[in-house]
Amino acid sequence: SGCQSQYFEVWRTTDAAVTWSATFKSDSRSDTGGKAALAFADAQRGYVSVSGRDVEPATLRTTDGGRAWSRSQVFPGPPGFRFEPSVSNLTPGAVADFGSVLLVSARAQMSGDVHRHIYRSTDGGTTWSYLAPAPNDADTVFLTRTRCLQIGNASRMGMGWISVVAVDVRHNQRTHVQTHPPQPS
Repeated sequence: SGCQSQYFEVWRTTDAAVTWSATFKSDSRSDTGGKAALAFADAQRGYVSVSGRDVEPATLRTTDGGRAWSRSQVFPGPPGFRFEPSVSNLTPGAVADFGSVLLVSARAQMSGDVHRHIYRSTDGGTTWSYLAPAPNDADTVFLTRTRCLQIGNASRMGMGWISVVAVDVRHNQRTHVQTHPPQPS
């Protein structure tokens, strides 16, 4: 994404979406990066991923229901990756909150190569550390603080296949299942 700055607002409802009120409006002059992957763990704790072609990756986090947001430190690059504006980017996805452990997968693109990596925070999202490579570039869903699931498409001889990969994040152990559509009768 080429987004260098993006204004954002958070609106809240307390009556099943009958009425809404603004709880936060960012200052677009100082708010760098494109915003994506809004995720709330509960009524108070929420996260937004920040990235862009010319913006180093980070997350925004709130602990007061979206009234105030603070920016994390920049994500470190995965092994062999170096952030270069307009050349490479690292795009975090949605944050998964498991209490004392937060997890996020980030898509790294450099010189045409695309890979996904897993990051962990143990301080509420203030800092992020590199944890492990993801098996493939498919979106990642974290099931627990130690297990994630990736579902993607694969192609074999023009047939559509579905690839499912379950990963034990602690040991980087993978279980891979590949299925294919039923054959015509």
